[in-house]
Amino acid sequence: MKSKKRLFLIIFICFLLFTLDVLVCAYIIPPGKQYNYESQYLKENKTDFIDINGCKIHYLQKGEGEPLILIHGGAAWLYSFRNNIDEHKISGHRLIIKEISIGA
Repeated sequence: MKSKKRLFLIIFICFLLFTLDVLVCAYIIPPGKQYNYESQYLKENKTDFIDINGCKIHYLQKGEGEPLILIHGGAAWLYSFRNNIDEHKISGHRLIIKEISIGA
């Protein structure tokens, strides 16, 4: 029983040291060179910004017809709907995909 407690303590201390190391490195080491990356997906699809009550909101609009608004969840973005866009265009909808909390 004593060896199990000792093993647990060693694992816990290692985890704590690793976590502390990661946090320290995240704040001490500066980020590398910033590259100007342009998304091929955003080049192929027209996106724009709209100002609503002083907040700029990024959105993608595709197709014509009855509007269908898609709002992603979690850590997703416009690219998450890439497989749905053509399907809804066929059904005659105009897609409006909003980026949650993304602005300029």
